[in-house]
Amino acid sequence: LTPGTLVVDKPVAGSATTTSEKEVVIEGRTSAETASISINGYTLSLYVSGKTTWNYIANTEFGTMKRGKNVYRVVARNAGGEILDVLEYTITFNP
Repeated sequence: LTPGTLVVDKPVAGSATTTSEKEVVIEGRTSAETASISINGYTLSLYVSGKTTWNYIANTEFGTMKRGKNVYRVVARNAGGEILDVLEYTITFNP
């Protein structure tokens, strides 16, 4: 419904980054109409409806990041469950 409102700011703005770190915090922004954010099917439990910032921890110990290419599909939904925006962010992990 509102494409372009969901963005990643860190660790690198845009759609991809490469790291040797075992943990990466992905931080981004969304519209105030966002009621929930999910990443690869997991709904962020600490995200508060209406908040315009969000974050997610990609971590090798948590199993949310593995060696090589990792694609994170971020979906923002409104209170009615409709998709507001979708983006994919890729982290390539090369320890």
